[in-house]
Amino acid sequence: MKKTTYHEGMERNDRIGVLFSGGIDSVCTSFRHMNKPQVLITIWGSNVALENETGWAITRDKCRQFGGMYGHSNSFIKSNFNRFLFTSSLKTMFDRPKNWWRHVQFGLGLTGLTAPITIEKECSKLFIASDHIQDYRGRNGSQYLAYSKLGWSGVSVILDGLELSRLERVRFIKNVCEFEQKPRPKLDVCFSETRTHGNNCCRCEKCLRSITSILIEGENIQDYGFEIPTMEAVALIKEKFTRGSMRTTEGVSEHWKTLQTAARQVLSRSIDNGASDDDLRSYFQWLSSFEFDEYRIRYEQKLQPPGIIRFIKKLLKAPVIQFPLLGRMLQKAKDQYYYRSACKKALCSNPREDNNSDPKN
Repeated sequence: MKKTTYHEGMERNDRIGVLFSGGIDSVCTSFRHMNKPQVLITIWGSNVALENETGWAITRDKCRQFGGMYGHSNSFIKSNFNRFLFTSSLKTMFDRPKNWWRHVQFGLGLTGLTAPITIEKECSKLFIASDHIQDYRGRNGSQYLAYSKLGWSGVSVILDGLELSRLERVRFIKNVCEFEQKPRPKLDVCFSETRTHGNNCCRCEKCLRSITSILIEGENIQDYGFEIPTMEAVALIKEKFTRGSMRTTEGVSEHWKTLQTAARQVLSRSIDNGASDDDLRSYFQWLSSFEFDEYRIRYEQKLQPPGIIRFIKKLLKAPVIQFPLLGRMLQKAKDQYYYRSACKKALCSNPREDNNSDPKN
């Protein structure tokens, strides 16, 4: 990489960097700034596991296809950045946050990895799609990006799309594709740990929630890369909620309630997206009356460990306060255990960049 130094006040070109996974949020952000030349930055080790070479090849090809269709360049990074923290030890030391990756690490981690590329490509800004709306009050690892002055070498970081719900982003993508007369993008929304390929599993909560958003907008889910019959997906959603196996959190529940409000509105118009009107209308009626808050409470109660387990965990923390020396010995033993476990799982590979961008860029 060539050495480039920028000082305050120096002019930068209009090229921007976009943290790009190929999901709804990042595709919407790219579309919102499609009048600017973009470097789409995709990280292997974030959504796709480092061991999943087949899945990564598919994801990389999707991102390149999207970039080529809209005249953007692509850059790729490989990193084990979400594996080297001893999260089990952190959970023991701190009651909150419960999910260190989700609530703390991913915002800074993803942003920091892009710094060398944005400097090399002379980007003026880095856009990161927000995965929550402005009024969201829960914990989120990217929230501080909205009001911080994070940046480097003349590159400013912007959290994009805070004013849009996930459903509104699907609508924006649909409208852009219609206006530009382009095919619908093959979205990559899946976070499931069980998928061994680079396509959406069409079984996890995020896939099924995205499918519902697309159906509400009157679109065919197959056009967006969901390889499952429409009514099979609908039946699966209802089954998982009824059985109590649909993963949920406070933030996820808010997303579903947004879809619920939209479902009530869509019942007043015709439905045309590859499935029978009556079948989808029945699904939207079910969705409009489901109690998502009550479901979340039941789901979280089911995840609570038995009382004896909570007591033992509290007891294990007591020596740290009452007997400092014993507490340090216990903590050291736990840290060593977590370190050995992490070494077995982590791939000791250095981050690298794989670039297929235009030489002029």
